[in-house]
Amino acid sequence: MNYQYQTSLIPDRSTAAYISERKLVFNDLTERALEVGSSGKEKWGEVFPMYVHDDNAFSMPSQIKLKWISVTEGLCYSLDEAVDVAFLEKCWNERHNGKDGIYDFLALGIAPYGKVAIWIRGYSKQRLIKWVAAKDISQIGEQLPYLYGLDLSEFCKVAIQNDEDTQRILKEEGLPDEHYFDRLMQQFTYRFVPLLRWWNEEAQEWWEYDEEMEGDEMPTLDFVEVKCHDGTFDRLRDGSLLNYHEAGKPSRVCVGWHVGKREYSAYFFFSHDELVPLFRTCYGAHPETKVDFLLQIDPENDKYEPALFRYGMKEPLAIGDDACQVLVFRNKFECYRSPNYSQPKGAWR
Repeated sequence: MNYQYQTSLIPDRSTAAYISERKLVFNDLTERALEVGSSGKEKWGEVFPMYVHDDNAFSMPSQIKLKWISVTEGLCYSLDEAVDVAFLEKCWNERHNGKDGIYDFLALGIAPYGKVAIWIRGYSKQRLIKWVAAKDISQIGEQLPYLYGLDLSEFCKVAIQNDEDTQRILKEEGLPDEHYFDRLMQQFTYRFVPLLRWWNEEAQEWWEYDEEMEGDEMPTLDFVEVKCHDGTFDRLRDGSLLNYHEAGKPSRVCVGWHVGKREYSAYFFFSHDELVPLFRTCYGAHPETKVDFLLQIDPENDKYEPALFRYGMKEPLAIGDDACQVLVFRNKFECYRSPNYSQPKGAWR
């Protein structure tokens, strides 16, 4: 079966990749080149604004072939990765509300240390398909077209000297440590549990609302959306995020609810590095453990507390201010921001 879909290959900006091979290979051994996007301002996993419209239909690839020089590392990498065609076709045939297809983009990301992410993407959802390691071919002697007769170290030195952005990134940020992207891409099993409660200051406890409250006083959950540090996101609002699923650590969670005619949306922003020890404490060596990602919410008292909870814990593991910032809107106007809020303008969009 053939499909219309777009492709994009996005190197992380800390890689500064010179790509000499970028092919999708199909079962009939035909090939298609991946379009290469910018690695400048985009965040990990983003392909916008690199959209290349193609009216041709293609089958799902059975193999991905990449070869590149990572000039910031001074290394060459080669990837020859098999793809599960049946699984990709199953994903592409998924429908939202039984109508529209969810995915229309196959995207790849190149990270330092030869790591490669494969995502499928649509307007409302991006999903991680594979996280793989390429082979270091620096010492094998394979000739890459970009070397232009220079040895590898000399080529990388010249490439950095001629690229101000790469010089700046190396000076300001340097290369991440070897396992940073592995931590970034690690998958866990959890579900979001928004808890619309009220905070009893005197008892220092979260209390449930009285079930006999009038309908226009009782808060009602509308939706949950998430964007994760592994480059994925889900804006389908179909309730699936309330079920246990595999996902990376969240970078932004939006919870929408209403009280009578008042509409609320709370944005929780999470620092990856601060989440790492919390997830390690909660999951240990078992990322497949089912965990509840609690989001306790009381807009009347400006109280917003995320926490992790799994079976066997005496009490939830609180996610403190060092890991979380909060921004809240009521009827589209800002009504609360946490004292530690420092996100850039428009980060909630």
